[in-house]
Amino acid sequence: MLLDRQMTRRLVDNLKEHSPALVEELIPDVLKIGDIQKVLKRLLRERVPVRDLTSILECLADQSSQTKNTDVLTEYCRATLSETITGQFKSEDNTIQVVVLASQLESHLIGQAQQGVLNSNTLGFTPETVEEIYTTASGILEKMIRQGLEPAVLTSPVLRPTIYDFLVPILPEVSVLSYNDVSPDVQIKTFDRIQLKQKELQEPSSV
Repeated sequence: MLLDRQMTRRLVDNLKEHSPALVEELIPDVLKIGDIQKVLKRLLRERVPVRDLTSILECLADQSSQTKNTDVLTEYCRATLSETITGQFKSEDNTIQVVVLASQLESHLIGQAQQGVLNSNTLGFTPETVEEIYTTASGILEKMIRQGLEPAVLTSPVLRPTIYDFLVPILPEVSVLSYNDVSPDVQIKTFDRIQLKQKELQEPSSV
């Protein structure tokens, strides 16, 4: 879906007919149409439906006092839409199967993110280690697809956008969920783990 500013404006104007106070509270004093467009485009890019525009704008109105960063606001909106997101992956027995990062790898990446040095191109690893992660992740996620499952990775909210941007060039069909995206009443089943050797996590980055 090609979502330009004009289309975003039409969506907001349509909503204004039903929820004028919400739209007037948010636009233009708190957020601009361009900001809302960025959030909606990011959601659509990752195949998150934006039909519930009321909930999305209510979330933006609530959270925009905390931050104007549209990437962060997108994560808040995803949490608001957790029922919708979960519904795309859960099976009839109310479970979802996901791939997770091994705890040591996830902890390492969270530390990098907290220092502000985590980037989506390399995750701070050497080219050899990046290639190993790609190979491991591809093998696991392709196995999920062969078994008729949606290829989904579950990780920390701090890491989710970066992990998605890291994986999508080689796995365009991948979905990356955060713990906040999953409804609390759904049982999570671990399909497999992406992991590296311990020594590789201890090597200083050459990037």
